[in-house]
Amino acid sequence: MTPPNPSIADGTTEQFTATGTFSDQSTQDLTATASWTATTLSGGTATITAGGLATGTGVGTVTITATAGDMSGSDSLTVTSATLVSIAVTPPAPSIADGTAQQFTATGTFSDQTTQDLTATSAWTETTLAGGTATITAGGLATGTGVGTVTIAAAFGGKSGTATLTVTPATLSSIAVTPPNPSIADGTTEQFTATGTFSDQSTQDLTATASWTATTLAGGTATITAGGLATGTGVGTVTIAATSGGKSGSATLTVTAPPPLWTWMSGSNTTNAKGIYGATASSVPGARYGAVSRIDTNGQVWLFGGYGIDSAGTSGYLNDLWKFNGIQWASVSGSSTTGATGTYGQLGVAAASNVPGARVSAVSWIDASGQLWLFGGYAGGTAFFNDLWKFDGADWTWVSGSKTANASGSYGQLGVAAASNVPGARVSAVSWIDASGQFWLFGGSNGNNLNDLWKFDGTYWT
Repeated sequence: MTPPNPSIADGTTEQFTATGTFSDQSTQDLTATASWTATTLSGGTATITAGGLATGTGVGTVTITATAGDMSGSDSLTVTSATLVSIAVTPPAPSIADGTAQQFTATGTFSDQTTQDLTATSAWTETTLAGGTATITAGGLATGTGVGTVTIAAAFGGKSGTATLTVTPATLSSIAVTPPNPSIADGTTEQFTATGTFSDQSTQDLTATASWTATTLAGGTATITAGGLATGTGVGTVTIAATSGGKSGSATLTVTAPPPLWTWMSGSNTTNAKGIYGATASSVPGARYGAVSRIDTNGQVWLFGGYGIDSAGTSGYLNDLWKFNGIQWASVSGSSTTGATGTYGQLGVAAASNVPGARVSAVSWIDASGQLWLFGGYAGGTAFFNDLWKFDGADWTWVSGSKTANASGSYGQLGVAAASNVPGARVSAVSWIDASGQFWLFGGSNGNNLNDLWKFDGTYWT
């Protein structure tokens, strides 16, 4: 029998030949006619065909016997451990976007037809095939780094297998909308930006190409342009979304109540404008500072005096009284020229001819019945006043104090009201009305700073 004492790997085959020698010393190939058997000798197993083809099926030694007639011959077959026959790399031809990854698997097939996962033990390589580039880890994880094709190979035990990886252009992975949480007043705008991040980690401004939407989240409303410019149209929160290439990102826009806004209602947009006296649509006080103003119970604004421009365009101290009803100004009393002196009349008696003299930085208040009160002020030089006036909507009344400038105060007894009590002349005092309607006066200046506190109950000073 030949070959003598062969050795094969488990799962592989060996062809035996049986040669018969006859009495005349001739020989004959009996392989096809002999009866073949395979017998375990030392743990090994094998199968053998009628034509003498043995296949190792278990590691060890096997006796292979061929019998023809009453003659037989035998041989020893050694079956060794199965050997690696091939490696298959899967998937065989995947396609990924640049910057994304693909996990490959290496599967070894052995001589006994068993298979084994060799992914972790194989040596992995990547080779440019048609312009493409990629990296691959020791565990077979490939990442596309350049568009084209790449050969991915796994090698182990002298065998290798390959796959072809196609790397396509990078795909859009996500969209970020910025700013992420802005807040705007109703009626104002916010420009949003959409930034796309691609599979290769590159970024691109998608603001102009994304599709923008504004959706009510908590009562808020907004509009948004094709270029991402949002305008608040209702107080609350709004979801702003940008969509492109099947991906979307969003931000939350908070729309707040609009702040108070200025509206130019009357007067000039140039400096030092002169007053236009009367009660017409064109009437307006002249430019000034240091006037006093109050709002009456009907919501009308009253304005008195100050230092400014009269009807002739002359600068000086004024004593004009104005009323604004929310639509137009009307001059009510006083002079249309600067430097007018007061007409006091009889103390405590209202008269159409009565009017305080020109002054700046007096103090004033509106009482519970809607009457305008005026105290003190300054008319230039050393002219400080302490006169107290009341205007009932038609006429002025001189209530207390002196007709002349720079009058000293009459303090009386601390904390006791008296008809003779009166604060001294001053300018730029501070004042307020308490809950009972009494007027309080503190400090000011008469050329020297004052810190006296006075209270007027509508009749007397304390």
